[in-house]
Amino acid sequence: MKIWHRQFGESISNITYHYLPALRWRNFRLFFGGQLLSMSGTFMTQQLTIPWLVYDLTKSAWLLGVAGFVQFLPTLLLIPFSGILSDRWSRRDLLMLVQILGISVSLALTILTFTKWITFPSLLVLSVLNGLLKGLDMPVRHTIVTETVDDRADWSNALA
Repeated sequence: MKIWHRQFGESISNITYHYLPALRWRNFRLFFGGQLLSMSGTFMTQQLTIPWLVYDLTKSAWLLGVAGFVQFLPTLLLIPFSGILSDRWSRRDLLMLVQILGISVSLALTILTFTKWITFPSLLVLSVLNGLLKGLDMPVRHTIVTETVDDRADWSNALA
């Protein structure tokens, strides 16, 4: 039974590494797993919860558009500067800071919603904070990927 399990596991690993060669690198697998969880939470907050709450509170499509614009404007403005930050500071520390702040924003959204203190202006503030965090997160995350994959030939697969 153990021999069959080992052979079956090795064949699955070979197939996986053939199509996804970046997963051969342990550090990338750890980073990918953590980012999968983190991006799921970020998606729930940014793309689902805030727009839903804005529309539920205001019943206005126009204010929903304003909230979306307010969320992505900081991202657009911050990305060039966050690339510089990720080159000059510790990428690990920056990513950890972004993750902690992202959890804080999601926790604030959760508390405000469950205590019924959520308002449209507070959703706009949380949207701006999410936009700032996303603008800092994207360049840092992309540069860390190249550090977790040792073979340069696998970088395109890792970034994709």
